[in-house]
Amino acid sequence: MRVSRRTGTPRRSRDSGDTVAAFFTVTENLLKTKPFQDITVAEIITRTPHSRSSFYHHFDGKVDVLVALATSVLDNAYRGPGLWDAQPGRSRARAMHASIGPTIAMWTDHGDVVGAVIEQMHTTPVVAQVWKETFDKFVTAVSAQLTQQWIHEEITFPASSATMATILVCGIERTFYVSSRGLDRRLPAPESAVEAIEWITLTAVQGRKPQNMAPAAAVFSPQPHLERAIDGTSTARAEQTDSTADSILDALRSLLLEAPLDKVSVAKITARAQVSRSTFYFYFDNKNAAFAALYRGLAEAAAAGLRRLHTIDRTNASLVETTLTEWLQIDDHAVAIMRSALHEWPRRAELRTVYREGMSAMADILESILIQDRTDGVALAGPPPDQFAAVLLWTVERSIAGALAGEDHLDDLGQVISSLSALLTSAIYGR
Repeated sequence: MRVSRRTGTPRRSRDSGDTVAAFFTVTENLLKTKPFQDITVAEIITRTPHSRSSFYHHFDGKVDVLVALATSVLDNAYRGPGLWDAQPGRSRARAMHASIGPTIAMWTDHGDVVGAVIEQMHTTPVVAQVWKETFDKFVTAVSAQLTQQWIHEEITFPASSATMATILVCGIERTFYVSSRGLDRRLPAPESAVEAIEWITLTAVQGRKPQNMAPAAAVFSPQPHLERAIDGTSTARAEQTDSTADSILDALRSLLLEAPLDKVSVAKITARAQVSRSTFYFYFDNKNAAFAALYRGLAEAAAAGLRRLHTIDRTNASLVETTLTEWLQIDDHAVAIMRSALHEWPRRAELRTVYREGMSAMADILESILIQDRTDGVALAGPPPDQFAAVLLWTVERSIAGALAGEDHLDDLGQVISSLSALLTSAIYGR
C-alpha cells in the first residue's frame, strides 16, 4: 500500500498488508507514550523488522502513516449503513442514537490515533481532510434531521440547521477527545459523557425538554471544590508580575494581532517590548510559558464573566441568554489570544495545564449554578451536573475554536455565539 499525499488515501497491493500493519501498530503504540510531533520516522522503522526503503515504499513520511492509519480507523468504525443513510425522521433519530456506540468504541480503542488527528488538523491540511470527511457526514445528517424537526414543530434557533448541527458535532468531537485523553476529571471516560451529549442533542432537535430521557435526581449536594466557585474566588494560580513582565506580555499580545503564535519568536517579543533576551528569560522559560501567562489572565476574566450568572434572576430565560451572550463576546485582542490558545493547547504542555485550569474553573461555576437552580426548581432535572457542565463548556470551546478558524458553517462568530447562548439556556432551563 502506498499513500497519496494529495488525497490521503492508500493504494493497496495484495502483498503489502502485513508490512503496513506493522507500521500502523508501531505508530499507534508510540502515540500512547508521546505526541505525534515528537515521533520520528526512525523510531517507527526501528521498532519493526522492516527496512527504511520498505517504509518509504509505502509512505512519504510520518504524516502519511497517520493519514492512512486514521483513514483505516474511521472506515472500520463506521463500516456499513450509517447515520447518513437513514431517512430524516424517526429512522434518523434512531440512527443518531445508535451512532454513539461505534463512536465510543472508536475513541476507546483508538483514541490515541484520533486524538493525534485532532491535535494536528489545524496545522496539517492533509490530516484535517481525513477528519473532515467523517465530520461533514455527521453534520449533513444531523442538519437534515434538524431541518425536518424544526419545520414540523415550528421551532426556531438563531442559526441555520447546518450551523447548529456543526455546533453539536463539534461538542461531541471535543468531549470525546478530552475524555479519552484524561483531560477533564468530570469526564473520566467517553461513556461518562453520553447522557449529557444526548440531552444537548435532543434540546437542539426538539427545542424543548427532552421527553424520552429519564431525569436525573433533582437535588444535589454541593461538593467542596464548588464552594470556591460560589463565593467568587478564583482557583487559578496567581501570577507574580511587575511592569517589565507586563511589558513583555503586552508585546506578545500586540504581536498576536499580526501573526499566530507559531510565527511569533522570542526575538520579535523582545524587540517589541524593548527588553533584552536575558530579561525575557528572567521572567519566562520560553515563548510558550509567556503565552500561558497571557492566556491565564484571559481565562480568569472569562470565569469572572460566567460568574455573573450568580447575580441575575435566572427565572428569566431571556436574561440568562443575554448574560451568556455577553459572556461569550470577544474583543480583538482576546480573539488574537484565543485563536492561538484554542488551536495550540492540545499540542503545548505549558499551555495545556493553564487551559485545563481555566476550563475547570468555569465548570465549577456552571456546576454550582446547575445544582442551585435544580434544587430551587428553576432548572430542568437532567444529566449529572458535573458531567453536564463539562460537556456544555467543551461544546462552547470547540465551537468558538471552529468559528475563529473559519470552519464551514461557523464562519459567522456572532451567529455562533447567539446559537450557543440559546442552546445552553434551552438545555438548562427549557424554552
